[in-house]
Amino acid sequence: MSVSETAAGTEQLRGGGERTVSTVTAFVARLLRELLLLGALAGWLLLWGVTAALNYRQGDLIGLGLVVGVLIRPVVAGYLWHLAATVTDDTVNLPWHSTGADGATPS
Repeated sequence: MSVSETAAGTEQLRGGGERTVSTVTAFVARLLRELLLLGALAGWLLLWGVTAALNYRQGDLIGLGLVVGVLIRPVVAGYLWHLAATVTDDTVNLPWHSTGADGATPS
């Protein structure tokens, strides 16, 4: 199957099919992924700083436990999402992406 050169890219699916992806859609998906990663990191750093200040003033380790227990999950999830997208060349196979198992993809 030949694909004409347009402003859209093609994405190979696991079942062997192709799906056309708009350049704008791909850009928005990458932007949202990066914002998630940066937001998780910025939130973690902000709350880590607040917790460090509270620990310094009150000698309380509960805040540090909250930061590690609650905030490490989005940071790790964002990092893994970014790593997976980098390793798979921006193809993450999110749940709403077709795997080809649900029938032929429109072309």
